[in-house]
Amino acid sequence: MPLVWRNLEYMSRACHVLACGNFLTMVPQMGSKMKWRGLCQQPTIYGIMACSIMGFRTKQTPLPARRRAAKNKREEQPQRTAYTYRRNRTLTGSLVSRVPSAGEPKAQLRSPRMHAHDLRRTRRRVALSLGVVMALLAAVWFALDNVIATPVIAGNLTSNHQLYQAKINDYLTAHPLERFRFALNTSRLAAYLQTHDCPEVAAVLPATQQAGLGRSTITLAMRQAAVVWTVNRQQLFVDTEGHAFRRAYGPRPSIEVVDDSGIGTRNNQVVASNQFLGFIGKVVGAVRRHQLTVQKITLPAGTTRQIYVWFTGVEYPVKFSVDRSAGLQSEDAARAIRYLAQHHITPKYLDVRVSGRAAYR
Repeated sequence: MPLVWRNLEYMSRACHVLACGNFLTMVPQMGSKMKWRGLCQQPTIYGIMACSIMGFRTKQTPLPARRRAAKNKREEQPQRTAYTYRRNRTLTGSLVSRVPSAGEPKAQLRSPRMHAHDLRRTRRRVALSLGVVMALLAAVWFALDNVIATPVIAGNLTSNHQLYQAKINDYLTAHPLERFRFALNTSRLAAYLQTHDCPEVAAVLPATQQAGLGRSTITLAMRQAAVVWTVNRQQLFVDTEGHAFRRAYGPRPSIEVVDDSGIGTRNNQVVASNQFLGFIGKVVGAVRRHQLTVQKITLPAGTTRQIYVWFTGVEYPVKFSVDRSAGLQSEDAARAIRYLAQHHITPKYLDVRVSGRAAYR
């Protein structure tokens, strides 16, 4: 029994020491009052020492100032977030016109003045949108009204419409900007047709008209044949400006070329060149300015550089040379014919191939 009370006394002292947080002071006291070996044999003392070693102490070591400030900052952060601005949770603006507020155009509460400003901005935005839409519609309609998607051929021609339509489509494909009527270059189109197997086209009239949605009428002016020449069962036509072509529209010309040269078919094709036919047409056009009308043109035998021209009311032919200007020879022929008529001379032929001189026989 004395031993039990003694152990209880030591246990109370140990608990008191642990409560004060100074376990190291307990060991000398325990060593002085009891034997160390007897203490270690008691299970209760082992429990007290284990509790002390596990760190159940009431006194804490103070933290440094820097760590305390960081800890306080982390604790204050949730409180600050609770009072921060949140969209759609905070009412902004003012209901009174005379009391302004920050961010009035984006505020939730708006005064009558701000409502009037909003309505004015909305009207301007709607008017601008309608204006842009109307401008786009007008541009589309203008483009559809002026575009030449399908050309319609018109003019003094009776056939071959599809031929000229295909040629014009080829030209518009090569020049896409000219598919609009206001941008069509009729002079360049006419030159294109003349150099692409359509020499009978004299011009393209600039007055193009709408013939439907995407359809436009293009009027062609065709050449009028003045002379016709049949070579190898093919008819060649020449106008008064000397342009030769194979397709003629309108009445058949009364002037016909008679070939008496006697040259073979192969050489005859060389004679009937565009240059030769052009010279014949220029002669016909030049003598008209001197009140002379061509009745017949003959190619004399054994030559390909001169022609015989028969005039209405003149009983003899006039020799023309291909190597000299048709206009000058026509002027010399008109003067010589008037001279012979005044002197009542009827020659066998009249020769104006030499410049400044007219010979007759």
